[in-house]
Amino acid sequence: MSDLALILLAWGIEALFGYPDRLYRTIKHPVVWVGAGITWLTGHLNKPASTHHLRYIFGAFTSLLVVGVTIITTITVHFSLALVPAGWLLEVLLMSSLIASRSLYDHFFDVTRPLKRHDLVGARDTGT
Repeated sequence: MSDLALILLAWGIEALFGYPDRLYRTIKHPVVWVGAGITWLTGHLNKPASTHHLRYIFGAFTSLLVVGVTIITTITVHFSLALVPAGWLLEVLLMSSLIASRSLYDHFFDVTRPLKRHDLVGARDTGT
C-alpha cells in the first residue's frame, strides 16, 4: 500500500473516531508527551540568569532535539512495521492517533464553551 494511501486511511479513521478518551486517560497523547519534554527542558535550560545568547542556543537545542527524536522515531517505526505482515494496519492505527484533527476540533470547542462565559479558569481546566 502506498504511503499516501496509508495517510489518507489514517486521516479517515481519525476523522471518524478521534483519539480515544480511554487511551488519553491512560497514556495521554504524544503531543502531551512532547509538551512535557519541552517544559522539562525549558525548566532546566532556560534560566533567567543566563545570557540571551545562551538561552537562544538552548532553545535551538530543544527544538532540534524534539524534531530529531520525532524523525528518528517515525523512521524507525515506519521501516520496522514494513517488515511485519500486515504491519501497515498497525502503522495506520498509529498514524490515526497522531493526526489529531478531530481531537483538536473537539478540544477546541470544549475550551470555547467556558471562554464564551468569560470563565478563563474553566477553560484552562478543560480536559485535565
